[in-house]
Amino acid sequence: MRKHPTRRRFEHVPLQAILGRERAPGPLKVLNVGIEPSLLQTRGAILQRAGMEVVNVGDSATAVRAFRRQAFDAVVLCHGLGREHKRDVIEAARRRTPSPKVVALYNLTRSEAAGADLAIDSQDCPEALLRAMHSLS
Repeated sequence: MRKHPTRRRFEHVPLQAILGRERAPGPLKVLNVGIEPSLLQTRGAILQRAGMEVVNVGDSATAVRAFRRQAFDAVVLCHGLGREHKRDVIEAARRRTPSPKVVALYNLTRSEAAGADLAIDSQDCPEALLRAMHSLS
């Protein structure tokens, strides 16, 4: 697990600079998992505006079922999910072939993102999340 490097907080970065011009064809398919509806919708909207195909789910059980229905390139786990719920989603992601990359947001310590491919401080700006998502493609 590594913390994705970020710029200073709240610094405006043009979207083209974040996404780059050499993106793989087709949108990145992202499963966005979180329990707080407003954060889930906001994060989903940010990812969609960046050209990603996003499925928002409000709990780990629904996320696990979503893996049975379709393949995802990445999974974003909200910092508000409990450790057991994160573990359940990560395990379901790892059972998929090919396995989607797991991006976990954390609030206090990176240990909250244990098992994820990337860890992002939940207090970082949205551009940090977009840079991390772009680094997966």
